[in-house]
Amino acid sequence: MVKSNLLRGIILVSLCSVVFLPIYTFFFLYPSFDKFLTERTEEEAVRFAAHLASRLISVKAGLTKDVITPAFRLAIEQSARDMQLVKVKVFAPSGEIIYSTEAKDIGEINRKKYFIEVVASGGNYTQVVRKSSQSLEGQVMTRDVVEAYVPLMEGKQFIGAFELYYDITKSRERLGRLISGSSVLVFVVALSLLVGVVISAMNANRSIRLRDRAEEELRKHQEDLERLVEGRTQEIVQAHEKIKKEMLDRKQAENSLRDTEAKYRSLVESTEDSIYLVDSEYRYLFMNKKHYMRMGLLPDQFLGHFYHEFHSSEETAQFMAHVNQVIETGESCQNEHMSKRDNRYFLQTLSPVKDQEGSIVAITVISKDISDRKRMEEELRSLSLTDELTGLYNRRGFLALADQYFKIVNRMKNKISILYADLDDLKTINDTFGHTEGDKAIIEAAGILRETFRESDVAARIGGDEFVVMPAVISNVSLDMVIERLHKNIAQVNAQPGRSYQISISYGIAYYDPEQPCTIEELLNRGDRMMYENKKSKNHRA
Repeated sequence: MVKSNLLRGIILVSLCSVVFLPIYTFFFLYPSFDKFLTERTEEEAVRFAAHLASRLISVKAGLTKDVITPAFRLAIEQSARDMQLVKVKVFAPSGEIIYSTEAKDIGEINRKKYFIEVVASGGNYTQVVRKSSQSLEGQVMTRDVVEAYVPLMEGKQFIGAFELYYDITKSRERLGRLISGSSVLVFVVALSLLVGVVISAMNANRSIRLRDRAEEELRKHQEDLERLVEGRTQEIVQAHEKIKKEMLDRKQAENSLRDTEAKYRSLVESTEDSIYLVDSEYRYLFMNKKHYMRMGLLPDQFLGHFYHEFHSSEETAQFMAHVNQVIETGESCQNEHMSKRDNRYFLQTLSPVKDQEGSIVAITVISKDISDRKRMEEELRSLSLTDELTGLYNRRGFLALADQYFKIVNRMKNKISILYADLDDLKTINDTFGHTEGDKAIIEAAGILRETFRESDVAARIGGDEFVVMPAVISNVSLDMVIERLHKNIAQVNAQPGRSYQISISYGIAYYDPEQPCTIEELLNRGDRMMYENKKSKNHRA
C-alpha cells in the first residue's frame, strides 16, 4: 500500500513536472535570458555611445552641423559596421538631427516627451524594439534592435545626444534556439520518466516482483543518466584543460617569437656588414645601424626615402638593375662595386623576401666591405714574379733571386757573371709588322735564351726588349761555349722558312767578384754598357 501510494505520488509529481517544465521555460526561463541579453546589449550600446562621443566630440558648447566633418562621418560609418549598428544619429540640443547614417533623417526634430524630460536632462534612455514593431520615432523595424539615447553633457549643460540602433536579431535567435532545444530535451526526458513511472505502476498492480523489477529498471536509468552527466562533465573538464594548454602553448610561441626577433635584431645590429631592405620601388624599408652610420644618417632620415636620394645616378642605375634581376628571377644575386661615397669596395648580396603565397614583397641587401681583400689581391698581383708574355722571371723575380745568389757567392767567395741581352730592332718590327708580331719576336728571343742556358740558370725579362741571365758562365772556357750556342740557336730560328724578318740579339757579359763587391743594380748597369758596346760593333760591321 505504501509503495502504491508512493507510485501515485511519483506519477503525480512527474505529471506536474511535465506540465510545469514547459511553463517554467517559456514564462520564466526564456524571459529571464531575454532580459539578461537585453540589459547586456543596452549596457554595451551605452558604453559604445559614450566612447564614440569622447573620441569624436571635442566641443564644449552645443553640437552643431560644424562638427560633422568627413573624418567624423568616416569614423561613424566604420564604427557602425564594426559594432553591427543599424543606424546612428547625432542630435543638437534643440532635438534637431544634425547627422544620421540615413540621410533622410537629417533636419528632423525630436519633440517626444522622453527626449525632452529624460535625455535632455542627462539621463540614458533605451528600449528594445521587436521585429515589425515601431521604434521610439515611429519607424517599423525589420529586425530586433536596442534603441539607445545617450546624452552629451558639459557639466550640467546638455550639448547634444547620440541615438544608436544596435542589432540583436542574431543574438536573440541563437538564444531562442538554445533555450528551445534545451526545453525540448527536458520535456522529452520528463515525459519519458512519466511514461516509465506509469508503466511501472501498471506492472506493480499485477505483481510485486514486476514492480520491484520496474524500480530496478528505474534505478538503472538513473545510474545511466548520472554516468552520462559525469561523462559530459569529464568532457567539459578535458576541453577546458585543452583550451588552457593551447593558450599556454600560444603564449610560449609568442615569447619564443619575441626572443627570436630580439636575437635577429641583435644579430643584424651587431654585424659589421651593412644590411638594408628596399621595396620594388627602391624605397628604404629598413636599415641597420652600421649602414645608416656609414651613410651619415639618423634613423628617421631614410625610412620611406628612395635609393637615388642618397646615391649618384650611376650607382642608382646599377642598383636598380640588380633589384629588377632578383624580382624577375626570384633568385639571389651578387656583385662587387666601389662606393663613390668613400671609395671602398663592397660585395653586395641581394635576396628576395617572399610572403606566404610566394610573392616577392621586398629585397634584402647585405653589403660586405671587401676593401682589405681587394687591396690584398692587388698586392698579390704586384708580387707576381713571372713575366706574363714570355714565362720568364720578371724584374721583381730576378732581383729577388739575384739577392739570394749574391748572399751565396759572398759566403762561398765564388765569382758569378750575368749576360745582359737586348732584342735588336724591336721598334722597327712593331712599326712594320705590328705589335702582335713584335710580341712574337720577344717570345722567340726568350725561347732562344731558354734553349741556350741551363734550367738552373735564372733567365728574366727585365724590360720591354731587355733580358738578363745569371749565372751565365763560370769561367772563360765556358764563356766561348755559351756564346757559340747562343749564335747557333739564333741562326736556327732565322733559318725557318717564310720569315719576314731576322732575329738579332745584342749582349754583354758582366762579372761579380766578392773581393770587389757591388750592388745588383750596378752589376746590371755594367752588363748594359757591355751590351751597347756589342750593339755598336755590330752596327759598325754592318
